Amino acid sequence: MRKSIIQIILWVRVGSFNEKSTDFEKAAIFAASDNTVKRLVIPEGVLQIADIAFNEMNALEELSLPRTLQSIGGNNFQNSTLLKEIDFPAGISVLNGSFRGVVFDRMILNGNFGGYDDDFGDMAGDAKQVIINADNAHVTFGTTHIDKFVIGKKVKDIKLGPCNCGNIVLRNPKTILDIFSSDECDVDKLSAVISKDIKCKKRSGKYIYSWKTIKIKGKKYTVKYAISYRKSNGKFYKFREIKKTSVKLDKKRKLRIEVKVQFKE
Repeated sequence: MRKSIIQIILWVRVGSFNEKSTDFEKAAIFAASDNTVKRLVIPEGVLQIADIAFNEMNALEELSLPRTLQSIGGNNFQNSTLLKEIDFPAGISVLNGSFRGVVFDRMILNGNFGGYDDDFGDMAGDAKQVIINADNAHVTFGTTHIDKFVIGKKVKDIKLGPCNCGNIVLRNPKTILDIFSSDECDVDKLSAVISKDIKCKKRSGKYIYSWKTIKIKGKKYTVKYAISYRKSNGKFYKFREIKKTSVKLDKKRKLRIEVKVQFKE
């Protein structure tokens, strides 16, 4: 596999297919036919992986991608079904059938991610869980199916394009979610937990708690708030579900509010 990696670096430096890059084409065929490799490390400095450079790597269990990588071309890592986790660098595009047949247990995004393209086709792999924790990000998944998309606490603003996602979890209820391609964004539900920034005022012997709702742009939805309070044993007890962003209680309590969003067709 060392020869293949060397030839990828050569191809990046050349920048186009010419006499020097002919060896890379041979190396790509070599890589595609090698079903014994379990661990593949693409070195720093590589910008692109060409189409079918690593096709049918059926024994692959671990894939390490460099921070410099900008795109993975079509039909790479198809049927690498032993791959369970992957860490994508920020700003990468993954196109045209790559990772077809793969179901990741966990996919980590470090910034912008493009898995959708009208001209070149979508990334084909699926994921049980996708995690992102960049400050701001623009993310498209195309036809990739995601069971759970976790948007981390550090994310301030995220733009979500074409996707097929069962559940979105906002770790920070202040995150602004912009679904900019609502017709092609198939999302079932979203959840978040508010435990901070809950205001309390005492009025006429009652305690009135209030909070700000989450911000979602581009898609219609309904929202409910499941209210829990902490008991003396330290555990939270769910006692009410409401549509308003305030609740009145007889006693002063520590609240935990679960936000439940259901998206409309």
